[in-house]
Amino acid sequence: MCPESEGSIFNNEQILRDALEHARSTNPIESCGLIINDTYVPKTNVHPEPLKHFRIDLNEYSAAIANKSLQGIVHSHADDILRPSKDDLKKKISSGIPWLLTVANGDHVWFGDQVPIPELLGRRFVYGVTDCFTLVRDWYRLNREHTIKFICTDYEWWYTDGNHYMDNFYNEGFRIVDDEYIEGDVLLGAIRSKNPCHAAIYLGNNVIMHHPPNRITVQESLGYWRNTLNIHLRYIG
Repeated sequence: MCPESEGSIFNNEQILRDALEHARSTNPIESCGLIINDTYVPKTNVHPEPLKHFRIDLNEYSAAIANKSLQGIVHSHADDILRPSKDDLKKKISSGIPWLLTVANGDHVWFGDQVPIPELLGRRFVYGVTDCFTLVRDWYRLNREHTIKFICTDYEWWYTDGNHYMDNFYNEGFRIVDDEYIEGDVLLGAIRSKNPCHAAIYLGNNVIMHHPPNRITVQESLGYWRNTLNIHLRYIG
C-alpha cells in the first residue's frame, strides 16, 4: 500500500502542480487550498500570522464540507524543511481527511490515516509522517489491525521533559515485560535524551525494524541496539 495508489488524488499530477505553483506564488506567506472534486482550489490565507500559520475562511471551508465535495487540505511551509507542525498534526486528525504539505523547494508529502500506508521498508524520514513512531504504528495497523493513538508533538520534543512515547504506549495497552522477545514487541530507547524517543518493532530471530532519524527504514540485528533500546513493551490490550 502506498500513496501513489492508482486512480486517487494522491497520484493526481495536476493537483500537485497547481498546489506547488500556488505555493511559489505566495511564498514566503504560507499558501493554502482545498481539494474539491479532484481539483486543487487555491484559497486565501486569512491567518493573522501568515508567514508561520495558515487559516482558510471558515465559510468557504464549511461550504465544501456541506457539499460533501472536500477531499483534502493543502498548505505550504516557506522553508525547505518538510515537517508538519504540531498544530498541523492536530488539525489533520480533527479534519478526518488527507493533508498535503509542500515546501519552497517543491518537495511534498501526503499525510493522515486516510492516505494509504506506504511500504514499511525503505521509507524516507519525514517527522510526524514516516518516522520511528509512525513505523511502529503502521506495522500494528497492517499486522494486528490495531490503530495506536497518534502522538502530536513539536519537533525535538525529546529535549524537553515530556515522556510522550511511554505515556502513549501505556495508554494504548502496552506494558513493560521481562520476557523473551516475540514478534510485535515494541522496543524503546533514549537517544540524546533523558526520556525514550526512539522506537523499534521486533520481527523475530533477533531482528528489529526501525526508522533512524534522517535515514530510511531498515531491518537490523537487535544486538547493536540492545543497550539503547532497553525498554521492552508488549501489547496486552
